[in-house]
Amino acid sequence: MPDSAPSSTLQPPRGEGSVAATCIDESDLARTSPTADDGRLQRPPPQAEPGASRLRSLWKHLLKEHRHPNRMGIAVFVGIVIGATPLYGFHLLLCLAVATVFRLNKLTVYLVANISNPLVAPILLAVEVMIGEWLLHGTVVWLDPENIKTLGLATVAYRFFVSAFVGSLALGVALGTPLGLATTLWLRRKRDATTALAETTSSAEEALARSDARFRAATKSVADALHRGAQQLGQGHFRRTFLLHYTNTKISMDPVYRHLVSLLPEEGTVVDIGTGFGFVPLLLAELYPDRPGQVLGFDYDETKVHTGQAAASALDASFVRLEVGDAVDRVPENAVAICLIDVLHYLDQDAQEALVSRCAKRLSSGGMLVVRDMPKKGGVGSLLTQLGESFAMRFRLNRGKGVTPVDSLQLRNLMESLGLEVSEHPMATGPLADRLWVGSIPDHGRGTTANGGTG
Repeated sequence: MPDSAPSSTLQPPRGEGSVAATCIDESDLARTSPTADDGRLQRPPPQAEPGASRLRSLWKHLLKEHRHPNRMGIAVFVGIVIGATPLYGFHLLLCLAVATVFRLNKLTVYLVANISNPLVAPILLAVEVMIGEWLLHGTVVWLDPENIKTLGLATVAYRFFVSAFVGSLALGVALGTPLGLATTLWLRRKRDATTALAETTSSAEEALARSDARFRAATKSVADALHRGAQQLGQGHFRRTFLLHYTNTKISMDPVYRHLVSLLPEEGTVVDIGTGFGFVPLLLAELYPDRPGQVLGFDYDETKVHTGQAAASALDASFVRLEVGDAVDRVPENAVAICLIDVLHYLDQDAQEALVSRCAKRLSSGGMLVVRDMPKKGGVGSLLTQLGESFAMRFRLNRGKGVTPVDSLQLRNLMESLGLEVSEHPMATGPLADRLWVGSIPDHGRGTTANGGTG
């Protein structure tokens, strides 16, 4: 027999049935084989850390758990009661414990418990002490040197803590009950409105709802394409990363995009005015790559448009065209749909009416004008939207000279006077008050526009 090889050298397998062939694979050889440079053994490649993925999964779980309107109302009530107590330092533990036992949304409970923040806590504590003193003793012992000298510091401190605790429970219940009920009623109303809207949508939207994974995949593809486009344009790492996460979050959380891609016609020219990065055109390109007809997007922001153009190129979306500048004069006649998503509030009242009128006159027979914006009489939701838009303009995230909410009744009357059949729906994220107006031209013959002329 031939001499055996040294123990430090691996023998290759001698046949198909050898033990070596079944026990040693290529990865084992790669890890134990010496390198060509210095003869040292190669180390296995580092494994990716799952920490970031676990954090994302935990965050999604915290956002989605126990979202029923009744449980969310109870979560608000519990958060206010816990936040009002003077047990500072234990609020987080109390929130987690109570939310776990009663199956409430932990994130909501803790966020609401922050009612007792450093700015509010002193006032809250003073009110709680007075309420507790009145409930327990029918009077109030003021914290002054005379009382401390007479009763002793320990006695006064203990009495004040007990009074603050009892008063916090009373105040927490008094505040938490109406706010919890209001939360439940608001979420029920929102759920019912969403259900009613879903029942009136077309079969195309129902099909899209059944293929939610397809929409999420399209959202991810658009976000990745914009990230690659920003990289191609030489934009910085922070800006690219922000754009990636902003795109995913905006499209996923804002219901208008899911609604639009199912509402817009499957062929013909679609125009998106104020397109920004081109979310709507890029989504249509990703979901319907063989769609006949152009999808045009216009915006004043050159950086956003150029990034969207690079993303369209990355997606090989030949029917998507994004341009910088005023859209109205370049919108072709006989467009099957024109979108004004969060655009009108950047214009004054007269400019809003002029833009809506000019867009309606470029629609084909059977075409639609889709408007989403903040209503003037939208309560707290409209105020929150105005504050957000003002912040975005202040820091140059969006361009505009001011914020002018839309008069809902006046917009509807204008659209109807232009020959459009108008439907109106709530279309907002969270507590905001945005609404969607869809004006359609009756299909009385091809080529007829909203102003009665021919295309």
